[in-house]
Amino acid sequence: MKIHPIDLVRKGKALPSLPDIYQRFSEKLQDPTASAVDFSNIIESDPALALRLLRIANSVYYSFSAQITQIPRAITVVGLQELHSMILAVSVTKVFSHLPDHLINMQKFWQDSIRCGVLARILGASNHQKSRSTLFTAGLLLDIGSLVTYIRLPEVAKKILVEAERQQRPQREIETKILGFDHARVGAELINYWKLPDYLQEMVATHHQPQLAKNHPDDATLLYHAHQLVHCKQSPPDELSKELGLSDQINLKEVLQEADAQCQEIYRSVLG
Repeated sequence: MKIHPIDLVRKGKALPSLPDIYQRFSEKLQDPTASAVDFSNIIESDPALALRLLRIANSVYYSFSAQITQIPRAITVVGLQELHSMILAVSVTKVFSHLPDHLINMQKFWQDSIRCGVLARILGASNHQKSRSTLFTAGLLLDIGSLVTYIRLPEVAKKILVEAERQQRPQREIETKILGFDHARVGAELINYWKLPDYLQEMVATHHQPQLAKNHPDDATLLYHAHQLVHCKQSPPDELSKELGLSDQINLKEVLQEADAQCQEIYRSVLG
């Protein structure tokens, strides 16, 4: 099949854009004169989103001692970059909410994606990496290219899923055999189409091959580990640590327990 990843994203009927509220928030972040009131007004213009963000702010994901009941307080305590990541998480799930479940269980897809983001954030904290909110966003988006394939080429996507299951091989290997590329490349094109940061494009593009990341190799490796933890077989934590080559300083059992606690509340808040 002769096709290019960019064709799946840009040719044919336009793919959904990110919601206006995310675009407005992103633009306001670039405005040096923007105030907390400006950001509050943007969020509060969508009451459903505001409620979800408050739920997340009060979850074990952040573990603040005092309850946060107002968006201005959330901006002060949680921070703009963290809220920006959460708005993107809610927005992306909304964009693809129309996809039917006959090809893929969408609830499980988003649960796995959120878990990947949470694990990336926790591993980032363990490694003392500063970009934890960005790591969550990247982890959430790693497999987003698969959804584009389901939309554009449903019959081919079905064949890929069936063959991957029948042959017990990774989905990306079957994608490459049939299409000539995998969902990571499609996802990177979607990130570019949405005009999201180059960092996210690189992380999505290299999440199966972190050694190819030129600008952020450490983050790419961390995201690779997070993705593997979500999708690998249920091996004991000690064995997984060795298989993935994780640092001895990381207690994987504790990391997985922390992720379990955080994910349940994030699922409810982001997925509604």
